[in-house]
Amino acid sequence: MPVHIHVDGDLLELEVMGTYPSEELRAKGADALHHPDLRRPARVLMDMSRAEGLERRETAQFERTARFFASYAPFVARVAVVAPDALRFGLMRLGAAFAQASGLETRVFHTRDEAMAWLDEVRDSGAAGADPGA
Repeated sequence: MPVHIHVDGDLLELEVMGTYPSEELRAKGADALHHPDLRRPARVLMDMSRAEGLERRETAQFERTARFFASYAPFVARVAVVAPDALRFGLMRLGAAFAQASGLETRVFHTRDEAMAWLDEVRDSGAAGADPGA
């Protein structure tokens, strides 16, 4: 499967590889956000470094996926997207803009280290890892 998930405390990592169906990304994301071991609000790292075929996707696909993830905003502290090259970075910025407009704090980074530093800011502030319903 082209979408892999990993949960570690309040960190959810989604790694997308190859050509993937948008529906699979949304389904795996939903499953991961409901994972019993994931502490909320979660910090989400979406690694698009090895995703392929993005240039063939319609804008509406990016918007649907962004709005889908934004529907989980009460359970997500931040979403950081890793997109190292210009094409992926630009397309992920489009998706991030849709997510931001829907209320989900999202940024795109060229490297995993930059993304993790930004995600760690919210953890270090004490905002992540506390259940919003508690």
